[in-house]
Amino acid sequence: MDPTEDGAEGRRDVARPAIRPFGGYDAKRSERIDVELTHVDKGSPAGEYLRRFWQPFALTRDVGDLPLAVKLLGEELVLFRSKDGTLGLLHKHCSHRGASLEFGLIGEHGIRCGYHGWYFATDGSILDVPAEAKPGSLAKRMCHGAYPVRAFKGIVFAYLGPIDAMPAFPIYDFMDAADEDCIPYCWPIDCNWLQVRENSQDPIHLTFLHSMFAIKQFGDLTPDIPYIRAYETPLGQITTSVRRVGDLYYCRVNEMMMANASRVPDALREGKAIPDNNEADALGNNGGGAPLKYKRLLPSSHGFGLSLWVIPNDNENSMFFGWHHVPSDEPEAVRLKRVQQVAHGQMRDRPYAERQRNPGDYDVITSQGKNVSRDNDRLTPADAGIALYRRQLRDGIRAVQAGKTPKGLDIKHDGVIPTYAYVLVREAPPLGTPEEEWERKQAFEKEAAAEVLALRVPHTPRRLVAAE
Repeated sequence: MDPTEDGAEGRRDVARPAIRPFGGYDAKRSERIDVELTHVDKGSPAGEYLRRFWQPFALTRDVGDLPLAVKLLGEELVLFRSKDGTLGLLHKHCSHRGASLEFGLIGEHGIRCGYHGWYFATDGSILDVPAEAKPGSLAKRMCHGAYPVRAFKGIVFAYLGPIDAMPAFPIYDFMDAADEDCIPYCWPIDCNWLQVRENSQDPIHLTFLHSMFAIKQFGDLTPDIPYIRAYETPLGQITTSVRRVGDLYYCRVNEMMMANASRVPDALREGKAIPDNNEADALGNNGGGAPLKYKRLLPSSHGFGLSLWVIPNDNENSMFFGWHHVPSDEPEAVRLKRVQQVAHGQMRDRPYAERQRNPGDYDVITSQGKNVSRDNDRLTPADAGIALYRRQLRDGIRAVQAGKTPKGLDIKHDGVIPTYAYVLVREAPPLGTPEEEWERKQAFEKEAAAEVLALRVPHTPRRLVAAE
């Protein structure tokens, strides 16, 4: 069989676009689902791959005095905190006769099934089987299914893979900043995880989805068509997008960390001036840091923004998990506005007519369908990050199948892992012809990408700078 453009086995000729006006009858859409990339059940290719990584799946504030039923990678589980303070994540159905442990009684060291009283520790060990003929005999022969969990800054992570292959819990640099607060969030989304995951590597959609409707989600700053590239990194990939914003060229570097995490740096925000210590000077020729006409909430740096994981519940439902990264000294009203701005349109929490007038990410992603054939996609150069991610995902899946360590787990590190997401700005000359603008964007992008990939751009202090 001929390979498809993204490497999947099968033929694309089942998908046929219309090639003439009013050619709806001629067009044909493929129904082939790429099971290798989209299905996440235990034993499935992507499911086994994702199980090799720590995955966020719950907010600590939701873990109360009652068990919490959750679904993760197709598995039905129960999360709870025993009275001694230990988190446990167990298979939902009791090992005795299958009653759900969501109706269990939390004890000092575990959870007791509400049906017949079997008592399980947070690691799945059996602590008590009432009316056992020979007390302790079952505990010596079996355990209840359980997974390691870890709480970190308001989010609970789990490892669902083989215990003898469990990696160290990763601490990325954006998880370890001393001058910022990490505000956790969870946004459920009603479709397959892959079409959600690809959104952050699609920077051109900011120019349209977030800018051309009545609500300009990130300000009226992105009408320009960006120049977009994608690059592989030791952790995964970055996509760079350079656009003109007034008298600035603005390069935003989104990062994808395999398997399913990403970083979106803080957006450019309109104001009076960029401070003199703007790190764009390290790349540009802006006359020694002369004040410009825009102020940002941080200099060109890693700074703030959003971290996010896309987590499959099953093959047709998923969740965003991550943190809003905000300055520790940010006024509460400013912080609330920032969080609301970013969260707008990420869930189905608005009337349908309002979603049509001002659609958000949730609307355009779920409108594709629950789990759809990607054979119908017609990728362009602006989709470079999406095409690269699909190749990297397939490579990672097949590495696990071959018994190898996939990208993202092969990083040798002691302590904090450096990442690549960045925002850089440079003073722009007066607007030129379309050809001149495109060439200037390419030149800035090439220089900026080289600096970011080499980790040569210094981390600047992440703090609010008063406008002059």
